[in-house]
Amino acid sequence: MAGRHTYAPTAPYGTAHQFSEDDDGKPVVTDDGERIGTVTAVADGAATLEADETLSDSIREGFGVERGATSTIRKEQISTVTDEEVRLKRL
Repeated sequence: MAGRHTYAPTAPYGTAHQFSEDDDGKPVVTDDGERIGTVTAVADGAATLEADETLSDSIREGFGVERGATSTIRKEQISTVTDEEVRLKRL
């Protein structure tokens, strides 16, 4: 389906990032740079994502999260983590 993105829930990706308290509050973006939410908590190497209320339908459906809802991001889902953001990888 055109415009629909699917993000890997557990796919391996080289050396995975270990989430830490430093990641709390960072924006979470797709591989295309579209913001989907914010890291709101970190525990046991996983981060909690609070999805933005303005999340597009295609990203919401592909990622499987409702606007304003929370979900867990595991280290295997991420492409890169910088000082500024957490970027997810596309399947």
